[in-house]
Amino acid sequence: MVMALHTVGDEGTDIERWLSALRMHEIAAVVDVRAPPLSRKPGCSRKTLADRLHVDGLQDIHRPALGCPKAPRNGYRADCDWACERKGFLEYLDTQDAALGTLAAMPSKAKCAMCCFEANPTLCHRSLVAGAIAQRVMSLCGTS
Repeated sequence: MVMALHTVGDEGTDIERWLSALRMHEIAAVVDVRAPPLSRKPGCSRKTLADRLHVDGLQDIHRPALGCPKAPRNGYRADCDWACERKGFLEYLDTQDAALGTLAAMPSKAKCAMCCFEANPTLCHRSLVAGAIAQRVMSLCGTS
């Protein structure tokens, strides 16, 4: 069985509501795809989040190689043009075969949520990562 992958951002919420949403959707593992994995929001920086996920019984997976590099991140902050920055991230993502392959091949009966900051997945790199993983899973299953 292949992992069921969802995406979630913590923008506009607090850690308790975010964790509650994960429980409500029966998420069992969280893949943090932030680079760097820092947050000004209490409970959302890497170490604190990992500890909290563990306490709540959730598997914690960190894949910084699938985080959005500095150039597209800073470009988006400057111009708010996700279409332009999306291109830069996809070029970077093409170089991350190992990190994508590891997630695509991960068997799981549990639901998994890929997380970062952005609330809107259409304006976030994690939707592009999820798309790349879905393509790999289809290839692994012979349904490409």
